[in-house]
Amino acid sequence: MSASVLLGLQWGDEGKGKITDYLASQAEIVLRFQGGDNAGHTLLIDGKKYFNHLIPSGIMYDDKLSIIGNGVVVNPATLVKEIAGLKENGISAKGLRVSEKCHLITPFHIALDGANEMRKGSIGTTKKGIGPAYSDKAARRGLRFLDLLDGDGGFQRYESAAKYHSFVLKEYFGIEPPDIQDSYDKIMEYLNILKTYICNTEELMFEAYEKGTKILFEGAQGILLDLDHGTYPFVTSSNTVSGAALCGSGYPLGGVKKITGVFKSYTTRVGDGPFATELFDDISEAICDKGGEYGTTTGRKRRVGWADIVDLKRAVLLSGTTDLAMTKADVLCGMEKVLIAEGRDSANKPIYKEFEGWGEIIQAGKYSDLPENLKKYIEYIEEQLGVPINIISYGPARRQTIER
Repeated sequence: MSASVLLGLQWGDEGKGKITDYLASQAEIVLRFQGGDNAGHTLLIDGKKYFNHLIPSGIMYDDKLSIIGNGVVVNPATLVKEIAGLKENGISAKGLRVSEKCHLITPFHIALDGANEMRKGSIGTTKKGIGPAYSDKAARRGLRFLDLLDGDGGFQRYESAAKYHSFVLKEYFGIEPPDIQDSYDKIMEYLNILKTYICNTEELMFEAYEKGTKILFEGAQGILLDLDHGTYPFVTSSNTVSGAALCGSGYPLGGVKKITGVFKSYTTRVGDGPFATELFDDISEAICDKGGEYGTTTGRKRRVGWADIVDLKRAVLLSGTTDLAMTKADVLCGMEKVLIAEGRDSANKPIYKEFEGWGEIIQAGKYSDLPENLKKYIEYIEEQLGVPINIISYGPARRQTIER
């Protein structure tokens, strides 16, 4: 296997960070291919929590290259802060590489995102400037790292985009825009710190493909938030399906051999949008509290519901998933009954299948150690999706993982 893709099959927050960290030990390169700092991975390593928003989880291994691919939009202030935080905790960023073609998130994008969210009919974004940055990219008005590091022409490019945004902020939203010169100077301070990491990552991908280097592509958010295939308009601003790994990295199509889809034993969602199995009772509160269902990036409480075969099956097909990883099996421990949506009725309401609950998982080294009722739940999902669940996570620590 030369390359594999790991992505979420729900609305994000499936525990991809832990699974990426777990699988990264088998890779030589870990590459993040889309999204921005609206995403977040929580890692528990040796009893300490780490929160990554941009840098791939492979950074926890000194012998790996961790690449932020061209499909990611980057707030340079966030990236500088994240690198500094890692170094403060004794984690070297020497393996970090950032594509020179990454589009920048500027203070104007953040101001526009916030202004949009104040309007009636907002969709509940993180207000990080992600959508406006991707909009500029599509409108060919965006700014890449290489554009601002290109000598004297950088300020002219920045000023041109900033004047457009200033007009929109002032005349349409009635908001005073950031100062163009001050914001440019601050961004350049960040870029001077980051330029040691910035390079042509396409060349790294071509070389890796030719050598058969083991690569793990790491997605952000989840397939149900895909810009084209998700619950539009309540979606993210980039493509989250497996094919985006190639667009967001420059890696050739033929090299990807494995696609791992990550899902929780239940479902969560942040922000507005449809959610067929959402719960509004004490069970929801219990799952939220036990699962720590609060956003890594925003701290917002997540909406909680049962797992949904209908949505999962669609996500598996959209992504071409070859194997599955189920996370947070421990969160449902101790419940009397566990439900899963196996279909929809004529009114498009979930039809539930009921399972007997399972006891606590003390320490499981292999699949046979798991409670019998949990194994029945896992095997039912496998049967319905037609894809094996090869990884079961039952806690945040690396050791709380079973690989079948």
